[in-house]
Formats: sequence, C-alpha cells, structure tokens
Amino acid sequence: MCGIWALFGIETDSVSHCDASFNKIRHRGPDAWRIQFDNRLKNTCIGFMRLTIVDSIYGMQPMILHKYPLLTLICNGELYNCKRLKEEFNFDYETQCDVECITQLFGSRGIEHCVKNLDGVFAFVLVDSKEQRAFVARDPYGVRPLFRLITDVGVVGFSSEAKGLMSLSSKLNGGKWKVEQFPPGHFAEYKLHPDGTATLVRMEKYYSLGETPAFRTLVPYEDLSPTDIKANIRTLFTAAIRKRLMA
Repeated sequence: MCGIWALFGIETDSVSHCDASFNKIRHRGPDAWRIQFDNRLKNTCIGFMRLTIVDSIYGMQPMILHKYPLLTLICNGELYNCKRLKEEFNFDYETQCDVECITQLFGSRGIEHCVKNLDGVFAFVLVDSKEQRAFVARDPYGVRPLFRLITDVGVVGFSSEAKGLMSLSSKLNGGKWKVEQFPPGHFAEYKLHPDGTATLVRMEKYYSLGETPAFRTLVPYEDLSPTDIKANIRTLFTAAIRKRLMA
C-alpha cells in the first residue's frame, strides 16, 4: 500500500497546502516519502508515500528514467507482467521496480497501448513535461484507490484517499469543487496550461468486464479445457497466485 498525490493549478510558492493535504495520506507510506516541484511546469506538485515491496534502492518515486527524462511517474500498484513485457517489447529496464514498465510502455507507444498491456492492479499519474500533458489511469477492477478533485477554476488534484484533497477547498477562492472516485478501467488525458491549471482532453474506458485482455496472459486461452471446468478453475487459480509472488 503506497500513496500517490498530485496537484495542478494552485500556486506552489510554499508547501503549506502540502502539509495540510499530502500528509493526510502519510500512513500509506511508512518507509519513505517524496514531494516534487517541477520548474518546467508552473504550479505542478506531485508526491509519493512509499511502502517498499520491490527494489528498495532504485524504486523510489516520483520516477524519472534516463531514457525518458521528461516523463515523471507516480504509481500505487503491482504489475505482474513487468518481466514478460520486458521480453516481449525488448525494454531495457533501469530499475528492478515493476512500475517502470508503465513509463516504458507509454514512452514507446502512448497511453492507450500502455494501459491495455498492464496485467495488475494500479493507479497512476504520469506527467509529460515536453507535451504539457498529464495522464491518469486506474486498473480495470478498481483494486487500487484513486480520487480526483474537480473544480470550475482549472485546479485538478489526485490522491489515493479522498482526505488528501478535501483540505484544498480553502485554496480555491470560493470556486466550486467536488471530490469523486476516478472510475476503474479508465484513463484520462489533461492539458496543462502555462499557469498550471488543467483541462480534461479525454476520458476513455479501456477495458470492460468480459473482454479478452490485450496483454499476453499467464495461461493462454487455448490451454483451457472446453469441458473440464474444475480443471480450469484449478489452473487459473494456481496461475493467479503464482504471478502475485513476484515480490
């Protein structure tokens, strides 16, 4: 259980709002925390509370890779097919952290290809400072929590817990606002303006229950029996446990 937090559009000349909101989710990351202000993007602030599971040395976030220095990632998740993705797309990983595959997938083929090829549970915010865009996504079943702050003044926020956003209302100068869950199985793209405010460009559903996943499953469909349901349950249940032993 890690915690992610991102805020776009509120002046970041001080960390007062971070103390009042980001720290509300500090229990989600007992091992380390980091908050980052990017000079390339005005009034943009992202933070991460870490519970260390994989790669205690190089897996800290916000994550920026040498290959993609203009992409910044925060993610609360576990990606079970990170090693298979490395083999399939010939990625050269810089860390042992499973969530690195998100940046690698996005950097090579974009957001839609990225989310459709992830086998796991996740909620992430990825900021592209070159294109002045922010991308947000949540796993198909909503296993990992994610809430968003929506306002009528262009301020947008994201947090693993709603209470990480509620105290920001005092910074909106009377603007209308609401906090709601980010829908499972969706991704969103936001345009970041020069003053740091954000406009929603698109919100798309990338997966519906019952669809065949785009990624290569641990058990190929053709390996399942057309008649022996009990054997299929045993096979799939065993595979589901095995892929979760990555840590």
